[in-house]
Amino acid sequence: MEVNTELIIKELNEQDELFNSSRDEVKNLYEQQSSYLQDLITQFKPIFDWYKGKSYRFNHPSIDVHSGAGPILGADKGLNHVIVYNIREQKLEKVNLYNEEREIYHIYNLVRDGHFQNAVAGIAHLTIMLEEYREDADKLALKLKAEIEEEA
Repeated sequence: MEVNTELIIKELNEQDELFNSSRDEVKNLYEQQSSYLQDLITQFKPIFDWYKGKSYRFNHPSIDVHSGAGPILGADKGLNHVIVYNIREQKLEKVNLYNEEREIYHIYNLVRDGHFQNAVAGIAHLTIMLEEYREDADKLALKLKAEIEEEA
């Protein structure tokens, strides 16, 4: 078997250039997502502070966890850790749900680890979170009234 190494290396060099271009594009998109999230966090800080000042616990539309520290922006698949924006510390943290250990979690890692859409949803959720809490309280009140009426 005769191998044309020059041709193979030429093709490898072409593939290397394409790969480098794709890798650069991915890095650029991660940076865009990071910047977008940082801007969103900055815009929503007064809303974060309002909820925190009223002692509300933060929840997420698709992650079944609550946080007193700040908005929930992501979680690992096993729900062992959640990513929250700690309002008091003004930084992202990865929180272990079993022992509550916290570590700094950089926004670039958040998007690189695939949490961009969850993070946006977690922040945007704050515009309706209180309404959902009120609706839940109204449903509970109706249930409790019905229980009292059944016993009376």
